[in-house]
Amino acid sequence: MADDPNIHLAGIAINDPIIGDGTVQQQIILADYVEYWNNLLFLNDSFLEDFRAVHDKCGYTEYQDKYLQFPPPNESFPILSGPTRRNNYSCDQFDNAYAAILEVNPCFNIYHISETW
Repeated sequence: MADDPNIHLAGIAINDPIIGDGTVQQQIILADYVEYWNNLLFLNDSFLEDFRAVHDKCGYTEYQDKYLQFPPPNESFPILSGPTRRNNYSCDQFDNAYAAILEVNPCFNIYHISETW
């Protein structure tokens, strides 16, 4: 078996996968997630209003409306996680929402969002 260079893979498990552009997979889609699950997240109206404004200001709404629809446009999807966005913490909706959710529910579990204390 040691001389066999092939890997005989029978399966794979991916925990917490980000397998593409992190901006698309974490930042852009988060507004819909927060809106849909707010009955469990308990974020107040003023936070949601500010959250939506940042979503718009950072171009996430425009990107979502153009590229994350069916059928998708006949062009390459732009990558939004370049150096200017990577260092633009004002557009970090993921950490913004996560911090707000923890304020409301210190026991928040990102993998099981209905858990409370």
